[in-house]
Amino acid sequence: MGMVLPVSVEAQVIPYFEGKLDCDTAYTNLEMGLCSRYLLDSATARMNELVSQFDRSIDSALTATQFELSNERDASYFEYLHGEVARLSTIRRELSASQAAFVTYSAHCREVVGEMIGMGRERRIHENYAELDMVIVRTEFLKRWL
Repeated sequence: MGMVLPVSVEAQVIPYFEGKLDCDTAYTNLEMGLCSRYLLDSATARMNELVSQFDRSIDSALTATQFELSNERDASYFEYLHGEVARLSTIRRELSASQAAFVTYSAHCREVVGEMIGMGRERRIHENYAELDMVIVRTEFLKRWL
């Protein structure tokens, strides 16, 4: 079962021409399309902020460890710190690679969903929600490590 956004997603009422659009009561394809895109963009922004936080956290730990390494005289602790620098560098590299792979993967999955739907008016809605499900899972994964 896929994860769903809680009902309390902030700002589910979005600007819509002269008025506001309440995504809980969206009815037309246009309204549902706007809401699905808004929810996807909001979730993607949260995911990207988590990736940035994670990256900053790794950079901070790496800088501190490199500084400690440069001042260490004990051979065994020096070796340990050297290993930590290598480990943190690998984490940073793999985080970047995994995020790039996720973006590619989600784009391909979105295209599969779109092709399965065809050229109907609901295509973009289904594509947005399919990608939203993947972004939510990725976000939850990232939260576990922060």
